[in-house]
Amino acid sequence: CVRLSIGRVRVYNHKLGTGSNVAWTQLGDDINGQIREIDDPIMPYMGEPSLGYSVSLSADPAASSLMNANLRLSIGAPALQDQIYQRMVGQVFVFEYDRTHVTHAWVQLGAPIDGEGFFDQFGTSVSLISDGRR
Repeated sequence: CVRLSIGRVRVYNHKLGTGSNVAWTQLGDDINGQIREIDDPIMPYMGEPSLGYSVSLSADPAASSLMNANLRLSIGAPALQDQIYQRMVGQVFVFEYDRTHVTHAWVQLGAPIDGEGFFDQFGTSVSLISDGRR
């Protein structure tokens, strides 16, 4: 079994200041790829490689600050293997920042969007419009 990097995404907010008063704070928890085994008789793979290869963060442009904005995040994982031996079909995940949760968590919206064919590498590039609806 070959173990590949599963990937991790972290989102940070830049707090304005000068000199040593400039700070970065993490928004929510880490978003980690999930380990899964692919039963491939030729080359067994394990993992969800490349989560975070591409990311796009949207924020409502009408919000007074990033901390007040509705935040959505799309994350590409173009090297994901599927369960029927198709290499690099890829996936895209969409998350929303939930301020109502105790830890201000990133919550996945719906199921991942899957690539369709052998070596599609779906998720190599992702982009959301400013309000995050598309």
